Amino acid sequence: MAILNYYNLFNLDIQKKNQEEGREDSFHSVDSVIEGAMKDGGILYAEAKDATSSKEFWEARFAENPARKPSKIVYYKGSSPTWALYEWRDAQGIRKKAKDKDIGFSERYIERDAPQATAGLDRFKVLAEKVIEDHFAQMESTS
Repeated sequence: MAILNYYNLFNLDIQKKNQEEGREDSFHSVDSVIEGAMKDGGILYAEAKDATSSKEFWEARFAENPARKPSKIVYYKGSSPTWALYEWRDAQGIRKKAKDKDIGFSERYIERDAPQATAGLDRFKVLAEKVIEDHFAQMESTS
């Protein structure tokens, strides 16, 4: 069923025509379309019969090489370390947004359009425009 959906059948048809006309490349082949469909459907590989958890694997590895064991190890469930990190940060309260703009340092907070925040901005714009003009003038003269 993974291979027989509309998108995959369309790709198979295109690649079959390319193959018949001698325009097939290894990246876009009939086999690669079938492999991609199976991979997207989660059926490309057989599930391991004697799987070892990552915790068991790494603990055995570090037992053999104790000098290489990191000081912090986090084991998580799921397939995405990024989502595991997000969930951990949420649980620790790290992702909470600040309630105040000044984050508790009101004496250091400056509005974006305050003179202290924009000091030197006009001078920077003049210098940046000059550098750009000089650069492109030099490029035109060498062309």
